[in-house]
Amino acid sequence: MQKLITRNSEGEKVLIEYTKTVLTDTKTKPYIVIDDSEDGYKRFKLCLRRADEEKQYANGMGDKSYAAALARLVADNHDLYVKFDKRLRQEYVEQRK
Repeated sequence: MQKLITRNSEGEKVLIEYTKTVLTDTKTKPYIVIDDSEDGYKRFKLCLRRADEEKQYANGMGDKSYAAALARLVADNHDLYVKFDKRLRQEYVEQRK
């Protein structure tokens, strides 16, 4: 049993006894597939947004599966990445008008 001395909300010293258990997650995260479909385009946009949000987490503790899906798309099907990128840029230009 490990012990930790801290203070409670009233400022009193408190001794906390606890057992340390390391939790491991044996399940692998699902593989994100970005294909040449409307759902694939939606996943592409989601991955871009989530990969950007992940940069805000301290010490890189965010979910890296979205950035990994984008990296796989660029490596495996660069033409599809360029197609989706052009489509996204076109949507942005149309929104600005």
